Amino acid sequence: MKKIFSKLILSVAALFAFAGVAQAQYCSVSYGTNCTSFDYIDHFTFNSISNTNSGCTSGNYNNTGMSDVVFPGGSYNFTVQSGSTYGQGFAIWIDFNLDNDFADSGEQVYVSPYTSTAQFSGTINIPGSASTGTARMRVSCLYGSTSFPYDGCGYIGYYGETEDYDLNIQAPVAGVPDCTTYNAPADGSSGACPSIGINFSWAFPTTGGTPTGYELYIGTTNPPTTLVATPAGLNYTVSTLSPSTLYYWMVQPTNSYGTASSCTVYSFTTGPGCYCTPDWDYASNSYNYNYITQIDLGSLSNANYSYDPYQDFTSLTAPQLEQGATYPI
Repeated sequence: MKKIFSKLILSVAALFAFAGVAQAQYCSVSYGTNCTSFDYIDHFTFNSISNTNSGCTSGNYNNTGMSDVVFPGGSYNFTVQSGSTYGQGFAIWIDFNLDNDFADSGEQVYVSPYTSTAQFSGTINIPGSASTGTARMRVSCLYGSTSFPYDGCGYIGYYGETEDYDLNIQAPVAGVPDCTTYNAPADGSSGACPSIGINFSWAFPTTGGTPTGYELYIGTTNPPTTLVATPAGLNYTVSTLSPSTLYYWMVQPTNSYGTASSCTVYSFTTGPGCYCTPDWDYASNSYNYNYITQIDLGSLSNANYSYDPYQDFTSLTAPQLEQGATYPI
């Protein structure tokens, strides 16, 4: 009887242990068909995570095993993009309180404004109240829609893919932050378009105290002395710069302990002017036969058929047109 009772106790303990493990698992996702139909996440970056040209994962779900270190109160840049064929909507969740779900308020941290094959980018802020430990980050795409389940679980839609990552949320580091590295504009670069805005971006510092903000300096002298903005995140867009001008820029991380000093200065030269690149929120771009096949204007005649929603034909010889004249097109 004693052996039977002991086995019963062990069996019950094993059952509870198994239940505990099962409870710790994150919810599963499903789609109507496999993502080999070109509906997938092909590119995702977040801070030091880089998962590019990843294509389709069998079963539409990929627990990548990739991880990164983040801090409460920190801000981190991300980029995400679908394959080149069918435009997708995107959503991102992070389990900030480590309760093994994405259902709590604020845990859906991003939803794309529309669907596209173009790259989306943004900044994710880790709240100061985030629990320390390993948190799951989930990234999902969905063909033709930006309507995702609020908790990132269950049936997402007919076409798409989901990827999971881990974030090691560590306690903030006391002390003055160190300087950081810059992403864009690159040092010595030229051609940045001031008329549509120039995006300045930098990385989260890997040493020193944890920053709570940044001081962005831009000017025509080295080092720059004009404080343009004090963003909390890792990027800022400036639309007030002059064309064809040499500029210097610098970022100084800051927190309650102080501000980093003697940080690196980058230079860049603005372009003379430029046109914006259009984008579409139509999910399948040209695949529903919405495309231009022929353009005729004066001496210009261009017959073209392509699924690409944007094409640049400025290399063609421009027609000679007279001011005040009327031309059929």
